[in-house]
Amino acid sequence: MTLVGWVWPPVLLGLVVWMFVQARKHLRSRTRVWLLYPVLRVLALAALGRVYGAILIEDESAAVASQAILDAGESVRTGTPLADS
Repeated sequence: MTLVGWVWPPVLLGLVVWMFVQARKHLRSRTRVWLLYPVLRVLALAALGRVYGAILIEDESAAVASQAILDAGESVRTGTPLADS
């Protein structure tokens, strides 16, 4: 995964927190609660979901890499060629 995949979720979450604080400070109508807060919640959930997904992708790629190392070690030990996957 690229660096951008790890950078944008915390930046978006920080932006959502900043917008929430600014909305509470400056907006006084009910539309803040009805329209703006649900949008901010969706954005925050998207950022948190991306962080969770990035962690899962990293764990999966680490598991695949470790399995490839184990397969290569077994191939060297037994003298058999690696199977193409």
